Amino acid sequence: MKPVEFNAEARAEFLEAVAWYADRSVDAARRFIAAVKATADDVARWVQRFPMFDQPAIDTPGRRARLRRFPFALAFVELALQHVLEGFLQ
Repeated sequence: MKPVEFNAEARAEFLEAVAWYADRSVDAARRFIAAVKATADDVARWVQRFPMFDQPAIDTPGRRARLRRFPFALAFVELALQHVLEGFLQ
């Protein structure tokens, strides 16, 4: 099982989304964090189950993993030693 690593842009987007949810409800922010963790764990275990999509900015096709109960998806690329989370899609 390869680990899922956040790149700097994805980490900033994640923290911004957590802050947005926390401004509305601490419980919602906690649920969002748990959903991101659960989805990242799913990516680490079953990467092939997530659909591929083209990423024009880089030559490597990416994959998209939708979060449960939140209007986001994790956009990531599959590398030899890890999966790199490159951003959040809405």
